[in-house]
Amino acid sequence: MHFRRKEQEDNIYLDGIIDQNVLLTLTSDDYQWAKTNAQRKDFEYPLQMVVATRTGCYTFVTLDHELAKVYAEPPINIQTI
Repeated sequence: MHFRRKEQEDNIYLDGIIDQNVLLTLTSDDYQWAKTNAQRKDFEYPLQMVVATRTGCYTFVTLDHELAKVYAEPPINIQTI
């Protein structure tokens, strides 16, 4: 969403992409884990990783190469595009 809006992409296209995916929720336990395990300044990284691992994701796809470096260790396979 961030990058498409930055390019002023139509919201109809963005809504279609979102509708094709599942929204995963963040719990208070996830937040506590992220607070304890944050490895860098960007607090979004551990939040994304804890939700992905808790919900059983096998592969995490991201445009963020820094996130991929920080969380390169298992239990989740991170692919950058």
